[in-house]
Amino acid sequence: MTIAPDTETTTADQPSTAAAPAPVVADPDRVQQLDPRTLLMDRNVRLDTTADRAFVSSVRTHGVLQPIIAVATDDGRARVRFGHRRTTAAILADLATVPVIVGPVGASDADAEEADRIAEQVVENQVRQGLSTADQLTAFADLAALGLSAGKIATATKAPRREVVAALRAGGSAGVRETVREVPMTLEQAAVLAEFDDDPAAYRALLDGISGVGFGSFAHTAARLRADRIETAGRAAVTAELEAAEVPIIERPDYHSGIEKLTELTDAPEPSAEGDDTTQAQDAHPADGPDAATSDDEDGDRDDSEFDSEFDSEFGEDGEFDELDEFDVAAPARRSDAEALPPAITAEEHASCPGNAAYLATTYTGPRRQLQVVAVHVCTNPTAYGHRARRGGQLYTPRAAKAVPRSSETTEQAAARVLAEQEAAKAHRRRVIAGNKAWEAATTARREFLFELLTRKTPPKGANAWVVSAFLTDRYTVCRAAERGHATAAALLCPTPAAAERPLAGPADHERIGKLAAGASEARCAVLTLGMVLGAIEGETNRQMWRWALDRPGFERADAGLVRYLDQLEVWGYERSAIERYATGQPVTDAEVFDHPTAAATTDQTSGADQDGDHDAGKRDDQGEGGQE
Repeated sequence: MTIAPDTETTTADQPSTAAAPAPVVADPDRVQQLDPRTLLMDRNVRLDTTADRAFVSSVRTHGVLQPIIAVATDDGRARVRFGHRRTTAAILADLATVPVIVGPVGASDADAEEADRIAEQVVENQVRQGLSTADQLTAFADLAALGLSAGKIATATKAPRREVVAALRAGGSAGVRETVREVPMTLEQAAVLAEFDDDPAAYRALLDGISGVGFGSFAHTAARLRADRIETAGRAAVTAELEAAEVPIIERPDYHSGIEKLTELTDAPEPSAEGDDTTQAQDAHPADGPDAATSDDEDGDRDDSEFDSEFDSEFGEDGEFDELDEFDVAAPARRSDAEALPPAITAEEHASCPGNAAYLATTYTGPRRQLQVVAVHVCTNPTAYGHRARRGGQLYTPRAAKAVPRSSETTEQAAARVLAEQEAAKAHRRRVIAGNKAWEAATTARREFLFELLTRKTPPKGANAWVVSAFLTDRYTVCRAAERGHATAAALLCPTPAAAERPLAGPADHERIGKLAAGASEARCAVLTLGMVLGAIEGETNRQMWRWALDRPGFERADAGLVRYLDQLEVWGYERSAIERYATGQPVTDAEVFDHPTAAATTDQTSGADQDGDHDAGKRDDQGEGGQE
């Protein structure tokens, strides 16, 4: 039955015909026996106040054992503050009276009184029987409507502030408010749903993640969908900038296309033979070898142009290793580190060149793996327009592919084979790109899990034993992290906006960790030690760790350190994503790994993996990923 607020209640069968009750006297020091039908019922923060049959039966047999708390109204009636379910059950059980403690109305300010009532109900219900997500959304929204900030709501209801913030975000979506009534979820999950309530396919993919029927966990799906949104917005912004500057936009060029990045070109005069003691043999690609790579940026990652230089030096368009002798050239001698390179051509200087162009690429920065879209400025024909390679040697000149018949092949068969190989290479590259995107989303979700884990005052169960084991099995990784400043660990342990954006390795990171340890409890220091070891291992996880299964089918070589690492994180509550299961040799389908999260939710499948030609489809093991320590 439904009980209307501020009205005399009725039984389930017929309205009350009793005479008007005597005025209620406020007396908080004694228990009064009152007819439950005369009690006024405000809307309770618990949306479902219906008493189940077992509860009604208990009340019918034993009565209401705990007094109902009410306040006196100006017209001499009693309004229930706590005990709505008991009141409802008493009415359904047809009890004549129930015990009630009636207090004074209290503060005169109606909003303040209402806010206090709701807050007290939240606290009482959470202690006795946790409120549902729908209940919390409604209660926190009511408190916010009465003028309370998120901080004040958290203080009044004893709820974590992040949960209050999540509830207020989720409460802004009518669709989410309806969904939480039907699908069990946390407030944080409801807040994420509210982010995507304008995208039906994404919304459905997230719901599937909550229910466990989608690809990967909810957190990984959310990370991928957020990255897609950031990338879409970034592409639009960078495209607008390039168009305003009248820079032609091209597709990411294939390896061997002859198109070169401006960072690898110069217009400086050729050095004299007498002054150049370095052999400058023709280079298949000017950015080959460790000397070709520019310095790492602050987080230990390389920016887009740096990634391309390192990647293109050894990996082809599909991410496979390309031997230098494939191009009939001699391996270039390494330029001395002390030898200064000529200045690169700037985008401004190149604006008037007929070969001026740019393509869009993505990169990830910071320990939280923030995705950025960047413009890579290139020259489409540097040889024809008078530029030369900064690192010496001759620029690559593309040659037309020749279909040379093999053994008994005809010319037509050879052409068909070459075409099939090209298509296979494209399909392989699409898988690499999709896998890289999945890996980045997994890295984002995994680091969010680590941020939360390392905010604890005490270490999780088994942490000390695992740290000892890690010092033995991953000692080189931990030592490298210590030598390089524990950048990732400092960022994980200091999850402030400034720290998250500034993971620069060096003494400053040691100082930040040291300040956390100063005055900390023994248990908290154990958490800091755990964070340094986790940061060391996390800082060296990289995309190549998932590539073994793809590049070498049938040859199992999962990274042993990654397996140990993810196994332990799962013990502490982390849910491994599909790409992480793939990387560690666990059963997983290709669709789970390489399909977009919304693939099952819409026939218009998002093909984000196909549109950007990822900047780093392959990477050497020693280059790492995600802010190497």
